[in-house]
Amino acid sequence: MYKTDAKMLKIMKDKALKEAGEASTRVDAIERRAEDAETMLRRSAKENYQLLDAKEALVAKVVELKARSAKVRELEAKIVEIKTILKVAEEKVANLQSELEV
Repeated sequence: MYKTDAKMLKIMKDKALKEAGEASTRVDAIERRAEDAETMLRRSAKENYQLLDAKEALVAKVVELKARSAKVRELEAKIVEIKTILKVAEEKVANLQSELEV
């Protein structure tokens, strides 16, 4: 009876050691996956910060370009105004010349 109990205990001990080894292997694998996930998270965070910086730079550039565009529209309006004034002045000069010829 003691030999049977001893054999059963040994079998139970071996089984427990085997299960503990398998559990340890699973824990190691889970820890590696967790480390990999943490590494990927850090990379993603770094990339997000870089993208945010790029976005801020682009937003600033868009604001600058909009300001320039507004200035160009102002200048174009002034050019049209000056062309109109010039045309009127040319017509007056032509009228004065025709009056002087008479």
